[in-house]
Amino acid sequence: MAQNVIVDDVSDPEIPVLPDVTGECSATAATPTTTDACAGTITGTTSDALTYSVQGSYVITWTFDDGNGNSIDVDQNVIVDDVTDPVAPNLPDLEGECSFTATAPTATDACAGTISGTTSDPLTYSTQGLYVITWTFDDGNGNSIDVDQNVLISDLTDPEIPTLPDVTGECIATATLPTTTDACEGTITGSTTDALTYATQGTHVITWTFDDGNGNRIYVDQNVIVDDVTPPTATAPVDLVTCDGTVSSIGLTAIEDNCATPVVTYELTGATTGSGSGSDASSVVFDPGVTTVTYILDDGNGNTNQYSFTVTYQLVEDIVVTVEAGTLSCDNTGTYQWINCADNSIIEGETSSSYRPGVNGDYAVILTQGGCSDTSDCFTLDYTGIGNDSYQDYKVYPNPARDYVSIEMVMEQTNASIRVFDMTGQLIHEEELDRFTQTRLDVSRFKAGVYMIQIQSDQVNSVTRIMKE
Repeated sequence: MAQNVIVDDVSDPEIPVLPDVTGECSATAATPTTTDACAGTITGTTSDALTYSVQGSYVITWTFDDGNGNSIDVDQNVIVDDVTDPVAPNLPDLEGECSFTATAPTATDACAGTISGTTSDPLTYSTQGLYVITWTFDDGNGNSIDVDQNVLISDLTDPEIPTLPDVTGECIATATLPTTTDACEGTITGSTTDALTYATQGTHVITWTFDDGNGNRIYVDQNVIVDDVTPPTATAPVDLVTCDGTVSSIGLTAIEDNCATPVVTYELTGATTGSGSGSDASSVVFDPGVTTVTYILDDGNGNTNQYSFTVTYQLVEDIVVTVEAGTLSCDNTGTYQWINCADNSIIEGETSSSYRPGVNGDYAVILTQGGCSDTSDCFTLDYTGIGNDSYQDYKVYPNPARDYVSIEMVMEQTNASIRVFDMTGQLIHEEELDRFTQTRLDVSRFKAGVYMIQIQSDQVNSVTRIMKE
C-alpha cells in the first residue's frame, strides 16, 4: 500500500534581533541574516536605502524569505546623530595702528567640514584700545563653540616731522600755529608754551609739540627772526649862508623809521672842526668859511643814514675907513650905506664909498658883501676942533685868531685902554697902555667864539669884533 510522504515547510525563519545602525555624519546598514529550520542561513533583502547622511532616525525593513513560502519582515533602525563639536581654531590677535577690520575666521567640523565663524560684535575698530570679538562656530547639527579673538588698536608711529620755515619781521614777528600730518589722526596742530610774538631784534626759537593723542609726540623748533634792515630817513636843510656865524633851525625834519625813533647826532667838518653832540646843530657858532654839517641817524638796530649840507659863513672883511679932510672913505669893496650915529638912522641917498657930512657928529658905514652886512665903528667928525689927522684907522689881525691878535694903529695912541668882552657883555680881559702904536693881545686862553675888543685912548674910541678859533 502506498504511503504519502508530504514535506511541507510551514515554519517561518527565525526572527533576528537587528541592532540599531548609528553614525555621526552618516550610517550604512549591512545586510543582515537569520536562520531557517529548512533553508539554513537566510540573507535579508530590502527595497530601502542602506546609507543615510542626513541627521535623523530611519527604519530599514528587511525581508527574510526561506523560499518555501515562509517569510518575515524585520525592521532595523538607522540613526545619524552628530554629537561632536567643531574643532576650536587658534585665532591670532588682530593688530592695527589706526583701525582694523576683522574678517570671519573658519573652523573644521568632522561632519560639516569648514565652518565660518559668526558674531554679533563689531568687525571694525578705530579707537585705541583692546577689544574682544566672540566668534561662534556652529556645525548646523546642534553643536557649536564660542572662540574669542583679540583686536588691538595701538598707534606706535610718531607724527610726521614738518619743515617749519623761519618767521621773519623787521620790527616785530608773530608766528602762526603750524600743522603736520599723522597717519591716524590726520592733521595735527602744534602747541607751545613759548611766546608767539617777538619785538626784540635777534633770533628766537619756538619749540612746537605735535601730539597725536595716542601717546606719540614730537618736538620741532622754529626760528623767529626779527631783523631790521631798513635805515631811517629824514629831510635835511638845503645849504645855508650865515652872516654872523650862527644859524637857527638847521635840524632835520620828517625823521622817520619803520621800527623806532632813531638817535640823531651830527658831525662838523671844514671851517668848524670837531664832533658835535646832541641832535641839533642850531646852537653851533660857525667859523668863517664853509662847514659841512653831517647828520647821522641810527635806529639802534644796525641801520644808519647820513644827510649832509653846508653852512657858509660869509664874514665881511674888516671894514677900513679912512678920514681925510672931513671925508669918510670906505676902502672895502661892496655896497654902502652911511649912518648917523646920533640916532642910528641911515642917511638916504648916500651909497657911494665916500661920504662927507659937512656937519659935526659921529658917523659910520654899513658894508654889504656877498649878502652879509656889517657896520663900522662910529667916527667923530668935528670941523671946528680936532684936526683931520686924529681921525684915523687901525687894524686888528688875524681874524679869526688862534693864539693872539695884533692891534696896529695908524698913529700913536696915548692913555690907551684895551678891553675884551664876550657876547654876553662880560669883561674878560683888560690892559692899560700909556702909549702904543702896535701891540699884541694874547687870546690863547679864550674859548672858541666871538668877542668884542674895545680900544679907548685920547685919540680913538672904537669896538671891533673878532673870532677866536
